[in-house]
Amino acid sequence: MIKDDLKKEISKIIGDDIEVKIFEPERVENGDYTTNVAFLLAKKQGKSPNDVAEDLAYKLQTANSKIIDRAD
Repeated sequence: MIKDDLKKEISKIIGDDIEVKIFEPERVENGDYTTNVAFLLAKKQGKSPNDVAEDLAYKLQTANSKIIDRAD
């Protein structure tokens, strides 16, 4: 299932100590899938969710994943 594959890809980057949950956004302009990982990491790291999300998106885009076309 695609959600499980996405969880694995994200976990490779952030580690296994945070439970990755994947959701389908209510509004189609928000993409195919979304997650609250940036909020969880931000709290843990003492950073802003925006900064964490930008860093995570960059890492996902440069990870040469076969299933992730784009991360915003």
